[in-house]
Amino acid sequence: MTEHKYLPANFNDRIHAFSIDYGAVFLIMLINIFMQYHPDYDFVIRIGLTVVGWYFLNVFPSHISRGNSLGKKNSDIIVLTEEYEVVSLATMYCREFFILILSIVTAGLYVIISFALLDKRIDKKAIHDVIFKTRVVKKTPFVGKG
Repeated sequence: MTEHKYLPANFNDRIHAFSIDYGAVFLIMLINIFMQYHPDYDFVIRIGLTVVGWYFLNVFPSHISRGNSLGKKNSDIIVLTEEYEVVSLATMYCREFFILILSIVTAGLYVIISFALLDKRIDKKAIHDVIFKTRVVKKTPFVGKG
């Protein structure tokens, strides 16, 4: 029998982390709607500020604490490999860009499907967790009696 040190993050923790991470990005987008920029560069500036905001809120925190974003840190969850090791920076980049690109291409449908699947799966893995061989777990290790 395999012993696990960490419990999988529950649905509510993951939704909480996602809402903090992407809520901040949507706030940046909302601010951009009402800002006035130079007419020749308007679209480029709006997209650029949104992407830079997304990067610094979702990807950059992994440079400081691997497997974390601001929302995950607040929810006390962390991304680890399937072997419960610290996830590499390259994997975090690929994972986050995958989520972003699929969310944009499917107009958010990917996020809904991914959350629906992780809610139904026993191991609580989303599509991107399966693809990149990661798992999101509670940061506090589980101490069982025995």
